[in-house]
Amino acid sequence: MVFTIPKILRKHFLFDRALYGELSRVAYAATREFFAAQFPSIERPIPAMIVAPQSFGNLLNFHAHLNAVSSLGVFDQEGTFHAAPGDLDFTPLEELFRERTLNMMLRREAITPERVELLRNWQHSGFNLNTTRRVAAGDRQSLETLLQYIERPPVSLRRLTYRDDGMVHYQGSRFHPGLGRYHQLLT
Repeated sequence: MVFTIPKILRKHFLFDRALYGELSRVAYAATREFFAAQFPSIERPIPAMIVAPQSFGNLLNFHAHLNAVSSLGVFDQEGTFHAAPGDLDFTPLEELFRERTLNMMLRREAITPERVELLRNWQHSGFNLNTTRRVAAGDRQSLETLLQYIERPPVSLRRLTYRDDGMVHYQGSRFHPGLGRYHQLLT
């Protein structure tokens, strides 16, 4: 899963790195609450989850977000796994993540109540949850590839080219719609 926050909130993460830990806990708490609603007969269901905060985008631009690997289901108190249906609608999880994030940032006084109301009233909140990447049970190679991706460093040396004019060319892996290009020139 990729948990994305609106651009208007990202600047806070640039100056207060402790927010990443808080945001990771928020994502896990929201995921746990979401799965608890899917399994009301299980007392204190627990999803397995790894959260990796990241501060960079494809072209070395600042982009605070979370990458997470989560079980598609929960464990009960005896350790038995209960699988969720494959067609599970994750929209409520995105809403839980949004509300818990806004409350956390309000509690930390990173944003004002007026900013919270503004964000709650936006038609497109800027919060996003991408759950399209799935790894089949037992597919260890795909799981390892996914874990390597979420723990990658921000800079790939294979994508760097040093130019004669002193600039560094960084080739992205995909088109960046906000910047309108596939590459970045840096000093």
